[in-house]
Amino acid sequence: MIAMTYFAFTSLSTVGLGDIYPRSNIERLAGATFLLVGVMITSFIIESLNQMLSKVQRINESFEETDKLSLFFGTLKKFNFEKPFPKEFVENIESYFEHRWEGNRSNAISNDEDRALME
Repeated sequence: MIAMTYFAFTSLSTVGLGDIYPRSNIERLAGATFLLVGVMITSFIIESLNQMLSKVQRINESFEETDKLSLFFGTLKKFNFEKPFPKEFVENIESYFEHRWEGNRSNAISNDEDRALME
């Protein structure tokens, strides 16, 4: 039973049977334990990397939203007969959205005043 358990852990952890192998049941139990702990540590490290990548992607989202806002201003400029808007006006709108996006990106339209502006 111990040999079978050791073989199962060796196969599942993709370590394989090499030149150095356990000869007694105690060595097999220790090896199976080390293999199990190794798989757990590897899973933990991969999950941590996955979380870091998710955070990096969320950081990049802010640039995407800012790009969309710039595209919006470009569209408004076309409807304004290619006349640029005053710089102070654009800066005020950008600072408003940056402030609203700091905590929650879906919070740009959150109350009745914001909804009224959109109508």
